[in-house]
Amino acid sequence: MELDLYDKIFIDSKQNKRLLHIEKYSGNIAFCGYVLSYNSKAVQIQHFTRYGKDDGVVTIQYSDIKYIIVENEYLQSMKYLIDNNSFADNNNNSVLPLENSGDWIIQVLTEYKGDRSVVLGIMIDGDWYLGFVNDLDESFFSFSELDRNGTLIDTCIYKINDISSIHINELEGKKRLMLYNWRKKS
Repeated sequence: MELDLYDKIFIDSKQNKRLLHIEKYSGNIAFCGYVLSYNSKAVQIQHFTRYGKDDGVVTIQYSDIKYIIVENEYLQSMKYLIDNNSFADNNNNSVLPLENSGDWIIQVLTEYKGDRSVVLGIMIDGDWYLGFVNDLDESFFSFSELDRNGTLIDTCIYKINDISSIHINELEGKKRLMLYNWRKKS
């Protein structure tokens, strides 16, 4: 009996701990992991969170699988995160004393201007951006955004008055920073 593509993919994943991204038909549900076991009706994978942390075992019926991604940049990034996921345990939280007389937004942006060791999360008009502050003046700031794989995607000029919150060193930012640094070395 000849093996079908699912069998070939699952054997390779199980033997080599090759990550797969399995997208389900229902909703916007997907799982990333490697195969632990499978049969003619279902596959069981070791699932990982988007931060590379073990998230239990998931069993999926073949009939629920919309498609399987076997190779892309996201899976390469996930492999790196899984192999190096201690970044999530680093509690290097930055606290800036907020001055009573100053503008807290300018204070925070100034503190991290040009700093490529911390990723800031910035909420602007309901949209969320993660990246680095390049420069600023009294009204505007330059911000380089990182995508989920740690790749610089845009550098934009925003109005300082549009900022509603700033997050420093949150988990998603730590993940993107680690991937950014990894890509710089490559």
